[in-house]
Amino acid sequence: MIFIDCGAYKGKALNWARLKFDNPKLYAFECNPHLSKVDYGSDVTVIRKAIWITDGNLRFYMNTRHPLIEGHSVYKDKTTGNIDKEHPVVVQCIDFSKFLFSLEKDEIVIKMNVEGAEYDVLEHCVNTGAINLINQLHIQWHYHKIPRMEDRHIKLQKNLKEIKTLKIFNGYGKLKS
Repeated sequence: MIFIDCGAYKGKALNWARLKFDNPKLYAFECNPHLSKVDYGSDVTVIRKAIWITDGNLRFYMNTRHPLIEGHSVYKDKTTGNIDKEHPVVVQCIDFSKFLFSLEKDEIVIKMNVEGAEYDVLEHCVNTGAINLINQLHIQWHYHKIPRMEDRHIKLQKNLKEIKTLKIFNGYGKLKS
């Protein structure tokens, strides 16, 4: 069983996975440079990159007054989080679909809280077929924080519901217990 925490922040979902599953293979994606010292545990493969649709670099808009709080985004027009729209930080990114295809065949559970990037990433997973590798998706949607995402949200939700092998859990509150 593979558990992938996208937007790992301080690792609470990883702790949930350790309790829920028998010896899961754990991955943590976290690109916030201010969280680079967070120790997720020796049993976690930590990838200090943003999940995205290509390998390379991305502009990452942060709340520079409070860099350790959640809410940073690859979208400049995100309306919450007091992000600094004029001074993005450049972070490395990874093609998440390609990453999923590189994993051994196993049950894959994903927690995703990536402040709007979920739309590009999941649309890319649908287009590449990588979405079919995911068994459970525990996701925090951000269409209400990025006004232009509402139509994409509706279309993506419809596409994801058509995938019979994918269980979707809106939010991930139960992962924190």
